[in-house]
Amino acid sequence: MSIVLSVSLLSLVPSELSAAEALENSRLDGVTEYRMGDLEKSEASLKQAIAEAELCKSPVEVELLLDLADLYTKLGRYAEAQRCLQRAIEHLRKSEGNDSLRLIFPINRLSDLHVLAEDQRECLSLEKEALRIMQTAVSDKSPALLRQLNRLHAGLVYTGADERYVRWIYEISKVQSGRQKTEMFPVLCSEYAVALSLNGKDTQAEPIAREAVDCSEKVFDKRDSRAILTVGVLAMVLRAQGKREEADRQFDLAISRARQMPFPTQDDANRLVGLADVYFKKSMTQQSDRVYDAVLPLRRQSCFKPFYGDKDVYLRAAKVKWQAGDKEQSRKLLLEFFQDAEVVYGKRRLAMAQYLNNTGAYLKSQRFLELAASVFEKSVSILASAPDARPADQVVALKRLARTYRELGDSKRAELLFSKAQAMSEKYGIKRKVWTGARQGR
Repeated sequence: MSIVLSVSLLSLVPSELSAAEALENSRLDGVTEYRMGDLEKSEASLKQAIAEAELCKSPVEVELLLDLADLYTKLGRYAEAQRCLQRAIEHLRKSEGNDSLRLIFPINRLSDLHVLAEDQRECLSLEKEALRIMQTAVSDKSPALLRQLNRLHAGLVYTGADERYVRWIYEISKVQSGRQKTEMFPVLCSEYAVALSLNGKDTQAEPIAREAVDCSEKVFDKRDSRAILTVGVLAMVLRAQGKREEADRQFDLAISRARQMPFPTQDDANRLVGLADVYFKKSMTQQSDRVYDAVLPLRRQSCFKPFYGDKDVYLRAAKVKWQAGDKEQSRKLLLEFFQDAEVVYGKRRLAMAQYLNNTGAYLKSQRFLELAASVFEKSVSILASAPDARPADQVVALKRLARTYRELGDSKRAELLFSKAQAMSEKYGIKRKVWTGARQGR
């Protein structure tokens, strides 16, 4: 819309028409190259288009910044993607004001990047800002407002956020949904029960969870993943209160329906993965394991193509299996995690190595040391075979792996890796202050 409008207005001024056409051609080049997988050329074309847009003060600059943010996100260059989105937001605030609905998209995208960076405080701040804009700009019964409520609510559920704010969203959604008339309310209702449960308030969560089940039965088929989610959450809340008999009955019902889902989509699978994660957060490892056992075959049979947001599903399942004591199956799931990462990153081997380095550090912080070692090993092997890998990055990866083996008690292997890292740093003249802080994998 903005591109068509800007070109049509500029067509009234012949001297500016060529600039507009050049700008649009640069953008089309960048987008086409992006779709064909030529990411380096795409970056250069989009940067050129942004420079041209700045010169002629074109509103298309916002769209170009969003395109470039997409590219950087795909490359795993999240800091640069954030800067592009922040610039787009600043442009929109200056040109359209602080309440423009066009701000919603870049704000939500920026929030997603903060999720990847595990900066939950900033993520929630952005989601609240998006909700404020939505409430100011649209009517109270707008489906768009309910979608924004759902998005913010889901973010709050998994961060243990201010309970009063979660309840406020729940009450608003109840009024705006007409109680049981929309499909979003049962999910919001169920997520509020999860938020209460994660804050240790399972007694308060139970009536909310039951309300979610009652509502879902009126708007969903029983084998719909959203209905299954509500039953699974009720089972979790009941179990947390020691009501084992009813909890087991509800949980078995949820698992049975999950296995019978007709034509499950990727969203269905990811929704149930979220349920498994919540059980794991509540230290209900056996139940989390059973949910993964039900949902992972759906992913495999349906040949879902992994994307950035769900590329670590098998890794999360591997953690649960490891915690449950099934180390052999955990290692198999880890291999599937590597396969998904290969699909997502493709030829961008350095980006994948950096991602695995950060993932290994995260696993190590959670004391999954053997899984962390396997992930670090994969990163080391990728860096060793990548022709454009920086020696400093290889040294960082080697030292991380060495430290992990040392914590596992394998001193012999740790010393060999430390020696290899030292030899490489001496060969390439890498000083300590460089190879302990190369890139983002400190």
